[in-house]
Amino acid sequence: MPTPKLITDLDQVTPAWLTEVLHEKGCLPQGQVLTVYKEPNLSTGSAIVPLKLCYSDDAPPSAPTRLFLKFPGPQSLSNGKKEVQFYTEIAGGVADLPVVRCYDAVYSEEADRFHLLLEDLSQTHISHPPSVLPPSKAQAEQIVDALACLHASWWDHPRLGRDIGPLPTEVSLTEDMAWAGRALASFVDFTGDRLSDTRRKVYESVLASFLPVQLKRLVNGNHLTLIHGDSHIGNFLYPRNPDKNTLRIIDWKSWRIAIGASDMAHMMAVFWFPERRVQLEQELLKRYYDHLLERDVKAYTWEVCWYDYRFAVIDHLFYPIWQWSTDHIPDLIWWHHMERLMFAFQDLECAELLEG
Repeated sequence: MPTPKLITDLDQVTPAWLTEVLHEKGCLPQGQVLTVYKEPNLSTGSAIVPLKLCYSDDAPPSAPTRLFLKFPGPQSLSNGKKEVQFYTEIAGGVADLPVVRCYDAVYSEEADRFHLLLEDLSQTHISHPPSVLPPSKAQAEQIVDALACLHASWWDHPRLGRDIGPLPTEVSLTEDMAWAGRALASFVDFTGDRLSDTRRKVYESVLASFLPVQLKRLVNGNHLTLIHGDSHIGNFLYPRNPDKNTLRIIDWKSWRIAIGASDMAHMMAVFWFPERRVQLEQELLKRYYDHLLERDVKAYTWEVCWYDYRFAVIDHLFYPIWQWSTDHIPDLIWWHHMERLMFAFQDLECAELLEG
């Protein structure tokens, strides 16, 4: 089999290349792409380029006419390796996952670059407007249903930790907490008196007590699954007509093996201010839990699910510090994340989990 071609420039996106890719994918058994119209939209992150395809008369009517190409933009922080791995090794392993169809995914270790050729759903789906608004309740319910589908499909799956991702280990968790300790020291110096003594003590108590809790829950345990890892409102495509289409999850660069409630905490505790979170938190988490049971997740009680959600809030406390340390959020959104997470930690009495 020939080595897949890495696309690094739009000039490489030719009718001949698209014909070859779609033929190998099985969606163009005959005919060929005659023309391709490109609409470049380069950004500082990944470049998302819509493509419109025209075919020869003998091509089947089912051949896709709208695709989009994703590859690194000028200042992209992701080499795309994990996202390509998701589409090539994971997405096809379970039927009916709430994902966008991928026609081609290539990552080059040598060039440290990638490209993805994906279905364009702009005619049937919309993205959330770029704002700090939380999703509507209906959108949040669609997100919850999609996450439950994803998590249930990979719940305690035998491939986890074998050919799909590393499982949490004592070594990896210990290293993560060691990093958190070093990062916190720098963070305290940077924030000065803007970080109150109360919140500094919260961080210190987590550093002192959370590792044994993590080891007990995550190492050699069960009820682990594949999670998205970055479940904010911008990483979903919402159906224009929910009666005909379902929500799709996009941007898979952060997937990993963890507890499913981690995605739920990321969506709500990280991004929602207290009033909105308190209003919908329990209802949405119960909806998530019910969907897990409907999808045949066994021996997972509501009490454990609620524990996992509170556990995940603690686990996310160092997420804003990581954002600050990488300096990849120019508008200081990490400060708002920390504020919201601290409120969640307090409201949900998460400190109880650190007591053993």
